[in-house]
Amino acid sequence: MTITPSPEPTAASTPSTPPLHTPRSLLITGGAGFIGANFVHWVAANHPNARMTVLDALTYAGNRASLNGVAPDRLAFVHGDICERTLVERLLHEQNIDTIVHFAATSDSTTSPPTRCTAI
Repeated sequence: MTITPSPEPTAASTPSTPPLHTPRSLLITGGAGFIGANFVHWVAANHPNARMTVLDALTYAGNRASLNGVAPDRLAFVHGDICERTLVERLLHEQNIDTIVHFAATSDSTTSPPTRCTAI
């Protein structure tokens, strides 16, 4: 077996290259879950001008306290369900969302409730 080393980074992959998109206002679904909350903290640390709206149903995997430490002027928490179309549409417009990151999910199909909403 031959192992080929990774190529050297190019100018296009170096940290000095500007990002393709700089989020200003994010809607993060499932943002109070383990992965979502870690993403929220990462955004807070790496995008100082970004404002986040977390939409989470706080089921068995969500924990509002996992968002503690993020400045309140950067984070709006909404306890709700992504299946509530009018709620999602209202958040998109009121918060001027330019970026959606979707973490809302159930992790075990044997305990998950049946899907009760259609794609928004």
